[in-house]
Amino acid sequence: MRFTGKRLALFIIILTGLILLPFGVAAAQGDTQGGVFGNFEVAPGDRVEIPVEIRGVSELYAVDIEIRFDPDVIQIEDANPNLDGIQPALGTFLDAGLTLFNVVDNEQGIIQFVMSQVNPSEPKSGDGVLLILYALGSDEGESDLAVTKLEFSDRFGEAIPVEAVDGTISVSEGAAESQSTAIPVQDPTGLVQVPTQMPTSTPTATSVPPTPTPTAVPTEGVQGEGEESPEEGESVFIPMVESEQEGTDEMDVGQEESEDGFTLLEYWWIVLIVVGAVIAAAVYLLVTKK
Repeated sequence: MRFTGKRLALFIIILTGLILLPFGVAAAQGDTQGGVFGNFEVAPGDRVEIPVEIRGVSELYAVDIEIRFDPDVIQIEDANPNLDGIQPALGTFLDAGLTLFNVVDNEQGIIQFVMSQVNPSEPKSGDGVLLILYALGSDEGESDLAVTKLEFSDRFGEAIPVEAVDGTISVSEGAAESQSTAIPVQDPTGLVQVPTQMPTSTPTATSVPPTPTPTAVPTEGVQGEGEESPEEGESVFIPMVESEQEGTDEMDVGQEESEDGFTLLEYWWIVLIVVGAVIAAAVYLLVTKK
């Protein structure tokens, strides 16, 4: 059996595509990124808006992100003066939902945001702005905007592989005043804070087993402004985190599994060489077969 030139070329293209298709799909799924894209500058005493963005995500429903900065260089201004503490502004990519953490610590230089959408919100895909940080130049210098934790999950609590992107901000007298248009934000009253039980300073011993805490309750009928909060001991289901400890473990396992699954892509060139050798051997045998 002999191949003509055109048939031989077509055979090689089809065979290569079928073999490498799974690697192409895996690579496409690993393109999700989140964090601070770009470097910013501001003069001491001036303010600049810093978007925390999401790019290339599919079916996103809940997010857990932590960003660290140098509090000697910048401070983050409060986006919701109606609540105690300091909060970043909510962008327009995800619908406002249930939050476990939405706080800025200007002493330690830590931003924590953990939120899940709730029904009837649909999962979000594509690119968009998750948060907006209002950074105020404090003293001359440069600060990293380091994403030290980033976990995404879909509506069912399954981890979405994501790559964290870090940015920087410099504070200097020569920095030009920002001319950018204000980034759209959502009404902060749409966020519903989930009460978290704080541990007591002195644990008391007891021989009575603790009553199991429900892992989930329906999101329908979640309290809004002016309504009563859940009773003590009651928990609210967030797809990414059923409880602080269990949810974190689940997401860590999912992240480890995703990382293991993409290790082979780091050595794509070896795979390509092996595939090429196999294809060349197969074509040689078919062409020389009489």
